[in-house]
Amino acid sequence: MNAPLRLCFVVNAIDDLVVTMTTFMLVRRAVAAGHTVHVTGVDDLGVARDGRLIAKACTIEAGSLGAEALTVAALRDTEVGWIELDLIDALLMRTNPARDAQGAHETALALARVARDRGVVVLNDPDGLIRASSKLYLMQLDERYRPVTEVSRDVDRLLAFINGAPGRCVLKPLAGTRGRDVFVVEPGGQNLRQIAEVVTREGYGMAQHFVPEATQGDVRVVVMDGNVLEVDGKSLAVARVPHETDFRSNIHAGGHAEPGEVTDAMREAIAAAAPFLARDGIFLSGLDFIGTRIVEINVYATGGFRDAERYYERDFTGAVLDAITVKVEAARRDAS
Repeated sequence: MNAPLRLCFVVNAIDDLVVTMTTFMLVRRAVAAGHTVHVTGVDDLGVARDGRLIAKACTIEAGSLGAEALTVAALRDTEVGWIELDLIDALLMRTNPARDAQGAHETALALARVARDRGVVVLNDPDGLIRASSKLYLMQLDERYRPVTEVSRDVDRLLAFINGAPGRCVLKPLAGTRGRDVFVVEPGGQNLRQIAEVVTREGYGMAQHFVPEATQGDVRVVVMDGNVLEVDGKSLAVARVPHETDFRSNIHAGGHAEPGEVTDAMREAIAAAAPFLARDGIFLSGLDFIGTRIVEINVYATGGFRDAERYYERDFTGAVLDAITVKVEAARRDAS
């Protein structure tokens, strides 16, 4: 057996964890593998006066608790104390900046960058997370692999794009999550200006040509190190089917999950994205497909594992943990 690791998961807030989250599944799997696990929030990081990176965290020491006994309540009841981030093996960024009203992510990522530069394995890479934090990240792809898109905060420019489109468009905030303020609009449609003003009231708007297959939902494909995450011939792909009265497939918008399929056309699009994912240190990501086009690249707290493991009876969580272990061992060899 490999030597136990010290892993630190950074989340938005420990109190927000639920047992069905991929993050908690990874925590539980790490405990089952005999590793020491720390869980901390973005507001609980810091720097000591002597320059040490620190975090206030819940800690489960290796071998102190069986994975079956680990519940969210048990984690929350764990004694909270200060740890040194310089001494851990891997810092796992499992956050969603769109849910951070205090803007703590900027500082958290800066601290993660320092940890990386001191030899800690940080996944995903903090510089890559900054680059990929906007839906603009998708624009690196050729138009063959993504929807035709216009981004602006100028309402008139967005309207000109929509009114010049061959059919319906999707209009949404550039920064957004869980399907909020996402509209399907028609060229010359009623109240179009008012909708564009709503979308741009707090930032940039994104208009995209509507992909017809959107009515059937989307498919989340999890990509690890530039390849589809596969275990024993099964790919981690989850279809998200919209409610019959709503085009949005987000689970939080009323959609539901089903087993998904990774087609050859999807694999071609993933291969097109793989070089810049590797360049930016994006270890784990979720690529959302509508038809053959990637509509979003999710690099923060990639999910979908619970549904996929239930559908395919494969240990995708374990495969991720194994890959993390390989990266830590490689970093140790490089440092020796």
